Amino acid sequence: MGAKERIWTLAVTDILGEERKGRVVASRRWRDELGRLEEGEEFRIIVLEEPLVEEPQLSGPVVVCAPVSLAGTSLSEPGSLWAAGASPYIQGRMRIFAPYPLPVGRRHTLSERGLQLEAVAKALVLAWDHGRWWQAAAQALYAPHPAPSVEPMEVHRQLQALVEKAQASLPPQGPEELAAALARLRSWLKCQGEEEVVKEAAKTFGTATALAADIYAARALAQSPEEALAVAEARRFLAEAAAPQHELELDRTLAREQMSYVVVAVEPHRLPVGKAALEHFQARYRPAYEAHHRQYWAAVGQLRDRLLKAGAKAQALRRLDALRELGPPVGTAALARYHALLRYLDPCTEEGPVLPGPMSARCPQCHLELGALPPVQEVEETLAALDQALGEQMARLAKALASVAISQAYDPTLERLLKVVQASQLTTLAQLLDDRLTAFLRCFLVETRIKEAIASLLERLQAGETPSRQEVERAGEEVLRILRSLAEGGHHS
Repeated sequence: MGAKERIWTLAVTDILGEERKGRVVASRRWRDELGRLEEGEEFRIIVLEEPLVEEPQLSGPVVVCAPVSLAGTSLSEPGSLWAAGASPYIQGRMRIFAPYPLPVGRRHTLSERGLQLEAVAKALVLAWDHGRWWQAAAQALYAPHPAPSVEPMEVHRQLQALVEKAQASLPPQGPEELAAALARLRSWLKCQGEEEVVKEAAKTFGTATALAADIYAARALAQSPEEALAVAEARRFLAEAAAPQHELELDRTLAREQMSYVVVAVEPHRLPVGKAALEHFQARYRPAYEAHHRQYWAAVGQLRDRLLKAGAKAQALRRLDALRELGPPVGTAALARYHALLRYLDPCTEEGPVLPGPMSARCPQCHLELGALPPVQEVEETLAALDQALGEQMARLAKALASVAISQAYDPTLERLLKVVQASQLTTLAQLLDDRLTAFLRCFLVETRIKEAIASLLERLQAGETPSRQEVERAGEEVLRILRSLAEGGHHS
């Protein structure tokens, strides 16, 4: 910058809510160096004190505000208000020079004080962003040739015609990748005005590269429908055929790069190379997948057998959880995981070829991905959780059984059950605990609770005393609550 120039920083928020930082440069007269951004600048506003002799050469988001005559142009000095966010302004009759039309008017940039620099900066950033999206579209439309200098409306017209032609070449049940690309372009082309164009582009594409990719897909489909559809099928296959093996994954990546819509649209002579790369990958992928499919389901079969062998424990835990007299259930999550794993490990029963065609990347029955690992850890954790939950219920049961002295009311099976739970024999308990014993246990536990509820009354009677009316009512209420819990499914507080 020159020694006599004054410089201020200015930050504005664009229509996407992002902060953009630039500079305001006040200079007496124009010089070419002012028309180029420096590092760290996202825009620049140049305010001249003298009129321009000729059209300035500007590069990027740069705008020049020059007086139409030498009559009293001034720029507000930065002060506490500006630092706090107030907009600087220019007084005097000004003309704005920009490398592209700015979406500004008197209502956006002028106030009673003069030209609002913050409004000019926002308009400049918006125009720059708007122009960049259409420039990216033009480059993709004209590649491999340089894009001519055309207005956004002309790019819009050409792109609209291309999308319509491509849509006409797309079969009703065409490839999803191509259909999605055309849908995104149609949505963007419906936008009206600079703000809507920029917002929709950022939302739909995110980057200019993604916009260009969709345009290349449309070009490929419009120019060479048969080749474009073949490339789409190959790309679908390659997307599903992810490979964990390093060398195989390199082959897949190479084939995917070669089988692209850019090649169809811009360099069709490279298609044979892409097809050869695809065939090379397919020749290596197929035997690798078939071997993995066999090994995976063999390992899964062993895991499923372990789960099935634990079925008696799961059933015993379910029965004990249903005995609400023991307390709230403790194995709900373990049982849910157990049954979910059993469903997940349902074996593949495909009787035909594992990969029925050259473009088949997964087994049609199980859709197994190459490199998928059997859920060994999940099975181990689930079985351990089952044992832990069953152990907690056994501890509760042992406490309940041991709290009452063994009497004539004891069934021999119940006595055996007490020995099992005291010894913490999970497998034996699972084998012993059937529906009949579960019902007997529930009856025993309910009877025990009723006896505990009236125990104080019986003790008073045995001592030759008469219980008070309040004691009898309290005991009666507790017995009634226990009996009501049976009708409500065993819930109790």
